[in-house]
Amino acid sequence: MRFLPLGIDLRGRACVVVGGGGVATRKVLTLLSAGAAVTVVSPDVSDALRREVDAGRAVWRRLRYTPTQLDGAFLAVLATDDAALNADAARDAAERGVLACDASSAEGSQVIFGALLERASVVLAAFTDGRDPATARRTRDEVGRLLAGGAEPAAEPRADAAAAEAPATAPATASVIADARTDAGTDAGTDAGTDAARDLLILAAHGSRDGDWGVPLERLAASVERDAGCAVRLAYVQLAMPTLAEVATQAIAAGARRIAVLPLFMTAHGHVERDVRPAIEALRAAHPGAELELLPPIGEHALFRRALVEIAREGRP
Repeated sequence: MRFLPLGIDLRGRACVVVGGGGVATRKVLTLLSAGAAVTVVSPDVSDALRREVDAGRAVWRRLRYTPTQLDGAFLAVLATDDAALNADAARDAAERGVLACDASSAEGSQVIFGALLERASVVLAAFTDGRDPATARRTRDEVGRLLAGGAEPAAEPRADAAAAEAPATAPATASVIADARTDAGTDAGTDAGTDAARDLLILAAHGSRDGDWGVPLERLAASVERDAGCAVRLAYVQLAMPTLAEVATQAIAAGARRIAVLPLFMTAHGHVERDVRPAIEALRAAHPGAELELLPPIGEHALFRRALVEIAREGRP
């Protein structure tokens, strides 16, 4: 065992996250949930991170990384898309006595993030010493199913793909995701062999002209991405941006080849048939090399009904 699992009180501790993309977003949200004082260093950040900054929950230094950005930090998370930069920054942190998590590799890390499961007052973390993040997530999910009441265990995953079904505490939307591609930040190892898995889940919502309408959905997407262990993006059917076509096209341009779309609607009628399905068919025609899957709308998923039953039970006097 190289990494000793420990519980660290991060309340008020200065934590620096270098990077502003999906991996960095997940790490920032995790740190904020633990009460850390988070500073993000990146020329640009995701929409979800912008919302945290705008709400005053995180500080954004719109700068390129320099070693001095780590001065005074307790923990540094290096989560850019440049593995060499992450490794250099991890060494800079070590020289300053700052704990470092290199989201590209466990080799230069003093700290790794476990695959977390929160249920009531219990927090569990699965580790594999940075060697196999997929196994860590799979173990967490199996424990989550047991704690949820002994649901049948998941089938043994294929050797070439990580099975990333949602933990029992994740929202119902997360539970429909299988074989999802994830970043290296969980368990701080690389996900070798998962490129054949699903690249992206798009949550397709209605949309509104009200700028604040989508804030809860942005947080939902970020939490599903964090808990389900796969890339998740939010798209709108009308009245808001980005559209489903925009999100999917950008993902395909970035290399995504397997994309699933989960409509956040109650039934398959209406917007799903009028807007979502035609958009997917157009994307298939425009990008024949990509695989786009339309999932059943959330309201017709069996897990959604189970979630409603649990909510109803909790609401009893």
